[in-house]
Amino acid sequence: MKSGFPTSIKDIENINVRNKLLNLKKEDHILGFLLQGSRVTGFGAPDTDWDIIIYCTDEYYKTLNYDSLTEFTFEGEGSDKRVVGDYAYFSDMIFEQQKNSPMDIDHIPYTLSVVLWDKTGKLGKWVETLSRFPDEDFEDKSRMQLVQLLVAFGYARVNNQRNQLLDMKINLNRAFTISLVLWFTLNKFWAPQFKWWSKHVKRLNIDDEIFQLYNSCITELSFENMEEISRGQRN
Repeated sequence: MKSGFPTSIKDIENINVRNKLLNLKKEDHILGFLLQGSRVTGFGAPDTDWDIIIYCTDEYYKTLNYDSLTEFTFEGEGSDKRVVGDYAYFSDMIFEQQKNSPMDIDHIPYTLSVVLWDKTGKLGKWVETLSRFPDEDFEDKSRMQLVQLLVAFGYARVNNQRNQLLDMKINLNRAFTISLVLWFTLNKFWAPQFKWWSKHVKRLNIDDEIFQLYNSCITELSFENMEEISRGQRN
């Protein structure tokens, strides 16, 4: 994480975002605020927006319609108008769904987050629960992903033999995407969104030779370099 990241509402540099949180804090149904995104990872630009989860009661969450689940704070006018605050409402019922989800995308945000305010102490406990990598399921999780990789790669080979080029490309790319996720699993880390893939793997000290191999696949994916990746992950 970036050194010197905000740890409380008063650390929010943007006055409009800070005032919004201070006003929300007065509402009985608001229980906490969780900062996520590039303000925590340090991957974004200095003026990047503030991505914040607004933790609320289940009762209040149920009153929100689809369009009300997210809110934004804007600054500027016309072509200079931009988002400075990006908010999403969550409650215990949503956290409970994520806790039981096998999908990395439901867990990785909590490994890269900061509790700004926690009225009851429950938000911090949710972050701890949702961010924990399941070491006890490591072998099953990695084995399942490896099987998915090999199946997709096998389909790509069959497609190629049958001159089904479109299907071949789909399955070859699917195999490669699974290999990216599997790399994080083998390192006992939830796979992040690939917006900052290169920064995440470097932070986890990826071997330079493996990094260059992945780069070659991203630049020009082929059976040869995909075979090298799958062989390495089988070992």
